[in-house]
Amino acid sequence: MKLHCLEVLSVAGIENVFDEFVMLVALSRGQKLKELNLAGCVMLTNSCLQSIADFCPFLCSLDVSNLRHLTDLGLCYLAVGCKSLKSLNVTRADFSDELVAAFLETTGKSLKELSLNHVSKVSFNTAFSLAKFSRNLVSLDVSWCRELTD
Repeated sequence: MKLHCLEVLSVAGIENVFDEFVMLVALSRGQKLKELNLAGCVMLTNSCLQSIADFCPFLCSLDVSNLRHLTDLGLCYLAVGCKSLKSLNVTRADFSDELVAAFLETTGKSLKELSLNHVSKVSFNTAFSLAKFSRNLVSLDVSWCRELTD
């Protein structure tokens, strides 16, 4: 909490990182945070995304890949509170096609990089929203999204 100039934080792969830690970081440093990597912090839930959305309005990059406890509600929090996101990695998240599409409708214009790798429910709605609202993407990963068709 004494890292007053902190803009980038990665705790990727630390399995005993809990929602309370993310909430404390967001509360104390959220206004300055630009990048946050929580990949593989398997204990995290939607509550951490709510804290990020509430207290990190200028966050540009978020990696929440391989977090099995995230649901559509968590993505809703991000859509409402993280309007500055340019890079988002949600690899292996269990988000619905409809919610990913709605997220892209609200935040897709600012995104430059998006990884939906292994988001198994991604399908037509997401593809449509990508084409319509995410024209500024320079990197898109839809590997292993088996419901997508040509």
